[in-house]
Amino acid sequence: MGDYPWRVQLLYATCLCLALLLFFLPLPIGWVVIGCVLTLLVSGYKGWRTLRYTRQVSRYRLIWMRWTDNWKHYRRA
Repeated sequence: MGDYPWRVQLLYATCLCLALLLFFLPLPIGWVVIGCVLTLLVSGYKGWRTLRYTRQVSRYRLIWMRWTDNWKHYRRA
């Protein structure tokens, strides 16, 4: 899931949470809510880590292009 944008991960986590809620409906609602919150937190953390890594790589690429003065070949990916 780390390759997808954070919105897709949040949608995936929400769908998973709803599926778990429907499947485990007889369980106490507190356990279901705790499971949903944990799922959303894990998904959000993975998305944030991926976003931070992507920004870091693009920043290093920009610094490298400035240092080598190679702006002709710089294309924003």
